[in-house]
Amino acid sequence: MGYNGRQPAGFTLLEVLLATFILGIVALAAIPSFTSSGGARLEVAASEVASAIRFARSEALRTGQPHGVYATTAAQRLQVYRLVEFLGIPVPTYDVRNPLDKQLYDLKFGTDPVLSGVTVVGAEFLYTGSTDGGGYLGFDPIGTPKYTSGGTVRMLVSASVELSYRGDCMVVKVQPMTGRVMIDD
Repeated sequence: MGYNGRQPAGFTLLEVLLATFILGIVALAAIPSFTSSGGARLEVAASEVASAIRFARSEALRTGQPHGVYATTAAQRLQVYRLVEFLGIPVPTYDVRNPLDKQLYDLKFGTDPVLSGVTVVGAEFLYTGSTDGGGYLGFDPIGTPKYTSGGTVRMLVSASVELSYRGDCMVVKVQPMTGRVMIDD
C-alpha cells in the first residue's frame, strides 16, 4: 500500500465542537450541584462541629485534664477549651489548638469561608437537675460529659448543636454517659 496523494482523514472543526459540547453536557449532569441544595456545605459544617466535640473529649482522655466546647448562637461560634484551676475554681481557657492547622480550635460561622452561610440555630446542653450548661459541654478526664456548677457535678442529660443553611437543618448530638457524637438530618 503506497501513498495515494490524499490527506489522512481527520475531524472537522464542527465535529470537534459538537463532541466537546456533548461531553460538557454529560459532565454537567454527572457532577452534583452543591450550590443549589447547600447540602454539602451543611454536611461539612456539621462534620466540623462533631470533630471539635470529639477532639475535646479525646484531649480530656489523652491529657487527663477536663476539656470541652463552648457554643454560642449570639457570636455564631464554637470553641474548644480546657479547664484550668484558678484559686480552686475551674476556668475555661481557650488555648487548645486544632491538630491539623495548629490554629486555635475556634469555628467562626460568620467569617470562616468554609462555614459561611451556615448558622448555629441552637446549642443546648442540659444536665441533671434541669441545669442548662450555658453553652458549655465539658468532658472529665475519663471522657464522660459533665458540668460542674458551684462545686456540684452534674451529668449530661442531652446535648445538641443545631445548624441551618438555606432552610436545611442538621443536628449534632452527644450521648449522655458515653459522649458518643452523632449527626442527624
